[in-house]
Amino acid sequence: DRADLVLVPSAYCRDSMCRDHDADPSKLHLIPLGANLVPESDIDSAEISVPMSGGELELVVTAADPVRKRVTLCADVTEVLASRGWRTRLHYIGPHHKICDRNVVEWAGQLDHGVASDRQRHREILRRAHLAILPSISEMYGIAPIESAAFGRPSIVSEVGGLTTVVQDGVTGRCLPVDTPVSGWADAVESMIIPAERYRACSAAALHRYHQELNWGAWGRRVGGLVEELVGN
Repeated sequence: DRADLVLVPSAYCRDSMCRDHDADPSKLHLIPLGANLVPESDIDSAEISVPMSGGELELVVTAADPVRKRVTLCADVTEVLASRGWRTRLHYIGPHHKICDRNVVEWAGQLDHGVASDRQRHREILRRAHLAILPSISEMYGIAPIESAAFGRPSIVSEVGGLTTVVQDGVTGRCLPVDTPVSGWADAVESMIIPAERYRACSAAALHRYHQELNWGAWGRRVGGLVEELVGN
């Protein structure tokens, strides 16, 4: 009630502030957060490899909470894609989980961005991956898809919480109903990469949106402008 500005990162949070906390909509401003891991140099979308039918297909999931983010489903999707003829691999960044024993999974461990070698390892994974996958049961926001977008990699995520703000369905990736079966996730992955032109367009759109909106510089400029306007009044 005392706030002059209420800043939220997603439409999900904005709606909750109004519905659950009686926030004044005129004071609410939706300002997406930025990526915490970015490339060391600019990404050229023309350099991003495009998965070819029956060829290599590399996915990545970053999950500090592997249960809520459903890494088991990620591994299941990867195996279904392998059964369809893709040479698939799932890069998993997070604590040890039983999926680490699956042949399609490459476990990177828990990477600490405060450690230079871990930051570099994470960057290498994102440069090798074609798509990020995050089928969370719930998500307040979703930093991992933004970090993938910073490398020009689209994301396929659950249609929950802030993920629908982070990923624009059909433009920078896909947002699927949380109860979508494994086969439906695999279908959605294939629909993003075939034909190749669709993947290129999605990749370029993800990279463009990162540069325009999903970075801390853009966040700071928008917040600074609001504060200056408030103080000026």
